[in-house]
Amino acid sequence: MVRLKFFGGQNEIGGNKILLDDGETRLFLDFGQSFGFEGKFFDYPYLSPSNIDDLELISAIPDLEGLFVNGGLSPIYDDVSYIGIGGTEEKRFVDAILISHAHLDHAGYLGLIRSDIPLLGSHITKDFLRLRREIFENWVQKYELDSFSGMSDGESIEIGTAKITHYSVDHSIPGASAFIIEMGGLTICYSGDLRLHGRRPELTLNFIKQAANHKIDFFLCEGTRIESHPDLSTPEGEPESHALFSETQVENKLIQILSGSKGLVVYDGSPADMDRMELVIDVAKRFGKEVVIDAKKAYLTEGINCYNDYYPNLRGFDGCHVLLSRKKVTSSKSENIRKRKKDESQEDYDRYVALREAQLEYPNMYIETYESGRMKYEKAVIERFESLNPSLKLPKILWGPEGREEIKKNKSDILIYTSYGPNVLMQLGKGIEGTYVYGKAEPFNEEMEISFSKLVAWTELLGLDIEYAHTSGHANRADLKRIIDGIKPRFVLPIHTEKAELFNEITDVAFSYKDGVTLELTESGPRVINS
Repeated sequence: MVRLKFFGGQNEIGGNKILLDDGETRLFLDFGQSFGFEGKFFDYPYLSPSNIDDLELISAIPDLEGLFVNGGLSPIYDDVSYIGIGGTEEKRFVDAILISHAHLDHAGYLGLIRSDIPLLGSHITKDFLRLRREIFENWVQKYELDSFSGMSDGESIEIGTAKITHYSVDHSIPGASAFIIEMGGLTICYSGDLRLHGRRPELTLNFIKQAANHKIDFFLCEGTRIESHPDLSTPEGEPESHALFSETQVENKLIQILSGSKGLVVYDGSPADMDRMELVIDVAKRFGKEVVIDAKKAYLTEGINCYNDYYPNLRGFDGCHVLLSRKKVTSSKSENIRKRKKDESQEDYDRYVALREAQLEYPNMYIETYESGRMKYEKAVIERFESLNPSLKLPKILWGPEGREEIKKNKSDILIYTSYGPNVLMQLGKGIEGTYVYGKAEPFNEEMEISFSKLVAWTELLGLDIEYAHTSGHANRADLKRIIDGIKPRFVLPIHTEKAELFNEITDVAFSYKDGVTLELTESGPRVINS
């Protein structure tokens, strides 16, 4: 008997935390963050969870023993201070967690997981998680990856009574995976997030073919865009916002934008969408534009290529420059100016003296730093770009007021690719008239609407026209039907969607269920055993 319990990803987009249990082996399908649910209680950064207890309090994570780091242990205090650790460490509850990809709504809570639970996913997903951990300072993302086993396309591994086979699929992040799990006499397929209209459709097509050969009993199928139609309208006939149908259309739209653009072009894309980055840079080069990227994007690109060479066209950052974010020089606690060190050059010492004198005379002055005080990943990016040959127009590394002035001076010849658009606009300031190309998912909740309205305010302030060039990372309604018809599962269980009932319009084998249920998966179909 196999039971399926939802702790997220049911009647919501994202937040996937789905437990498979045959009585001997327990597997979680993803362990993602539910942004909508957290948004009911938290207002980042002003009201944020500070530890696991805060997330357990609002039921954002499962109330299960033996799952989380330090489970069963807690600090002990007397009247005035901490005195020790009490409790008994819990036994491990889960045999493995399958990670479909590195988006936060699928992997955002991995930092809470105890380190002895095996994690399974693609090699690229492991690399991406490692790189993101090095970039972002967030206690929830301080995960351990020693237990992560990278899997190749078509590779199988046995965990307890389960046999797990990994297949690559196309999505808006490299390394996305689907899984086929054989356990309890059943064959269960988990789609993760996938599409057929991206730059690597052959991955998803191969997965469909292989899944059909496995003769799937239960297909847990994502349905983010089950409402959409092939003509980019909803079932009610309303247009599906500014989304384009495919990455090919994104390319054509970019060509159209750059053909008529005057001034600076800023492309705001998803931090994880490396395929889109490769596409945008390629189009920019065709128009003779030099591309400026932020340090986080540069670090991710270098890291992914270092281990997999997944994006050979980005190797060497040909025609690219890096824009360092503003960072203030930290002030010395001492009010004295030290003497010159033995191994210190006169030039470096003179720089130090000038800085200390300015800090002492103007303590509230915002003085920017180039390298000192930056995070480890930023220093690695600086070292990498310092080794590159500069182009004719711009230095390879742009920072400080002079670097930003260089961008303004050459704005008609530059495309900035970033995932942090408003921050870039705020740094550049006025005098950057041009085009702002929005290349992310359209706002789909109130919090995103608020953020988008702030972006609009910045573009209006600085005189940039907004254009849109984006396509979804998720299959549309017609392609979902194509995927299901190709796999031919006996039963479809909709996940990662707010409109599960619409699956009944594209297949006769969809099974709908309410929030919080536990399903028993049997030869004759799914059965609700509790609500």
